[in-house]
Amino acid sequence: MNIKSFVPFSALLGLAACGGGGGGAFVDPVDSDTMQAAIEMHFDGTCEEREPTVFVCGSYGEEPVGSGGLPEIGYVLMAADEDTQGVANLYLRHSFLEDADTLNMLNRFGFSESDFRGVIETGDSVDRGDFRLRRMSDDQVLVISKPLTNLD
Repeated sequence: MNIKSFVPFSALLGLAACGGGGGGAFVDPVDSDTMQAAIEMHFDGTCEEREPTVFVCGSYGEEPVGSGGLPEIGYVLMAADEDTQGVANLYLRHSFLEDADTLNMLNRFGFSESDFRGVIETGDSVDRGDFRLRRMSDDQVLVISKPLTNLD
């Protein structure tokens, strides 16, 4: 392979790694702007800041929260270091969301459809790299940043 053909190929790889089109894989810590952009892309949702570290997001409707005052999507930030905050927890009320959208988002954390189905059916948690997927209730799952929350 000569240098000329390598340059476009490496640029294409860079675009794929950065999420060209469908969104690339998340690397911990995920910052708030990146998470909001992903929620907008995958769920056509918008987020509002409830507290400096708490965001609630909605999609498929005009209100940013689902029934009962619980958000369809929400996330909490924690300090990643002195100057940076990252998403420690992402809550998804999958019963209010389209399965394909939920699976696309979970895939960015490294989780597969079988991981998701297993978690919601058995209540077991699944670890992939720096992230853990856990069932919170019959209709809600949680993605946890293991480094930010000090999980093993």
